[in-house]
Amino acid sequence: MKTIRNMVFETNSSSTHSITLNGLTDYYDIPSHTLKVEFGEYGWEHERYNTVREKLSYVFTMIQYKINDDSYLGIIESKYAKWIRELVKDFCSQEVEINKNERCYECGYIDHQSTDILDDFWSDDENEFKKNMKEFIFNDRYGFMTDNDNR
Repeated sequence: MKTIRNMVFETNSSSTHSITLNGLTDYYDIPSHTLKVEFGEYGWEHERYNTVREKLSYVFTMIQYKINDDSYLGIIESKYAKWIRELVKDFCSQEVEINKNERCYECGYIDHQSTDILDDFWSDDENEFKKNMKEFIFNDRYGFMTDNDNR
């Protein structure tokens, strides 16, 4: 069961991640040949993420929770990472380079209360996965934000 609220932020957790609908126009921040993406750390910060690179980072970081493997090789060799790289190559002719996180978590981190935020976009069917992720990553209406209620 889902509840969709407009203009209301409500959670039962101390941290939450939300898909947001934007009106952005500057989401193409892709370099000329290689799109370098780093695993991210998404916890309790209050931040809004809207760019292609930021959304790709979130998706690649999310993979470890979907495959139950937080090893660098496990993630980058997963079918999901392969599909995302193919999607980016097909959509904008860019190779994706996935870099380890230089901070605390080598393969990034998503707060445990928010590892289901992309469930509506996730699929084990390759075509559906690519279609959904193309919509999330490259559609300038989508972004995501992190926040918490410990203020």
